[in-house]
Amino acid sequence: MVATIGAVASASQGVSYYERDGYYATDDPAHKEASAWSGRGADALGLSGQVDPGVFKAVLEGRVPDDSGQRLGRRRNGKFVHRPGRDLTFSAPKSVSLAALVGGDERIVAAHDKAVKRTLGWVEKHVAETRLREENTGRMVRAGGQEMVAGTFRHNTSRNLDPQLHTHAVLANMLKGGDGKWRTMANEKLYASQRLIGAIYRVELAREVKRLGYGIEKTHADGRFEIAGVSRKVIEAFSTRRAAIVAAMNDRGLGDTKTNPRLAERAALMTRAHKRDVDHDGLRAHWEKQAEALDFDAKGLAALAGSGKERGAAVAAAPEGAAISKANGAAPSTGAASGAARDAVAWAVAHLSEREAVFSRTDLLAAALAWEPGAVT
Repeated sequence: MVATIGAVASASQGVSYYERDGYYATDDPAHKEASAWSGRGADALGLSGQVDPGVFKAVLEGRVPDDSGQRLGRRRNGKFVHRPGRDLTFSAPKSVSLAALVGGDERIVAAHDKAVKRTLGWVEKHVAETRLREENTGRMVRAGGQEMVAGTFRHNTSRNLDPQLHTHAVLANMLKGGDGKWRTMANEKLYASQRLIGAIYRVELAREVKRLGYGIEKTHADGRFEIAGVSRKVIEAFSTRRAAIVAAMNDRGLGDTKTNPRLAERAALMTRAHKRDVDHDGLRAHWEKQAEALDFDAKGLAALAGSGKERGAAVAAAPEGAAISKANGAAPSTGAASGAARDAVAWAVAHLSEREAVFSRTDLLAAALAWEPGAVT
């Protein structure tokens, strides 16, 4: 699954969990560089660059880190009760992780970071909501236009210590409204948009990977893809974490991961190992030996892509916003981009209407982005 959403159990546990990578040593400068503040709310608070653990813990506790001393939450039995936030996790396809972490292509890591940043920008604009009381009716309603505070933490391994490039974006339960007031976050739209959020990250990543010169192959109707030239045998050999989840679901008769994503998330929780620190260089050496045993030349794959990067840039030429603007009813773009947008939406309608007479706008956008990975935005 490309995008998952989970609750952060507590502020203190959240800090220790996200600080542990399992790939870099805790005192390694690269470990600290893998974290960053995100969101206009963070900008408003002067939070930028690497995430400071102390400030991060305060934010998760609902303490607004400014001069106001405001704390979000409710007093219960003399104590503050506050939900820390939600963990929105973006995971790259296995072949992308292999090219980056075994092939050593640092450009892919940067591409992943760009895709995450753009997706979080969309989440802030379209999904981040709070609850407000209407003046006329007194009813509580959800309101958008909020500024988000998030900490992002890039990790490079799965629980089984397979190469797995992924980022935990911790959306703090703290939003700034247009009136300058800080309020808690309503999560309904976040969960309702999960599929679309995953599709946006996936299409942005596909565009960036293409620009780097890699070929990609669509593997599933929902737009999931892999880098061309990486065999299924190699992908499965480096996917022991997924194999454990599938086995757990089969043992319990829960069906497959695609049709039962919620149950798949439960199986993931049941089968995950504890996080632990490992030697960076030793782990990379192990991956390289494993790749060699599989006759998989990860460095050669990265080198070949680098030599064809100009060709890759031409493949991913659709301007920003092409498909989204068309789907929102805005004036269509001219040329190939508008044609691609129309084709994407037409394919999405045909695909969705095979099984359902009525479908949501969110599902329509997600399906349109799945048409051809990286072709439209």
